Amino acid sequence: MQSTLLLTSLSVLLLGCQSTPSISAEPPASPSASLAAVQQTPRYSGQIGHYDLGEGFSDFLFEHDGQVVYLDVFFTDEPVESPYAVSYGEDWFSLWTDCEGQTAPGAPSADDCLGVSINVEPAGQPGVIWGYNQGAQYLKGYWLVTAHPGMHQGQLSLTLSGTSAQ
Repeated sequence: MQSTLLLTSLSVLLLGCQSTPSISAEPPASPSASLAAVQQTPRYSGQIGHYDLGEGFSDFLFEHDGQVVYLDVFFTDEPVESPYAVSYGEDWFSLWTDCEGQTAPGAPSADDCLGVSINVEPAGQPGVIWGYNQGAQYLKGYWLVTAHPGMHQGQLSLTLSGTSAQ
């Protein structure tokens, strides 16, 4: 039942996803959240990935450190050797945002790039999605952003913790 619900939710996501990231303060429909809290929640939606697709998303998250944001984003699954392949696991993903020094073709690395490593903690919150469906990884719902100090192997780090709208 739970996997059917997740698959249905992700299918709905696929039909409504945008290809251009957008940032807004418009509230999503949510009967359980107070209108004031929802109206003031920063939002980011669209495709994310390396380079320009990652830089805007990364900047948005660091600008909202310590705040709850609403995300409706996805990245496509690419072959590992592709320069656009996003590395990810069960509870994390990495985006390379600045690769000016990279001269060899192939996937970006800490040797020539700077980026962000994002830990994902959905915590079983209703309406919070971190999952794979039909060639893309999705991140949707309300998330508390927590930035971690310092850089490690060319990457800054932050955690997204699933939360309610309030």
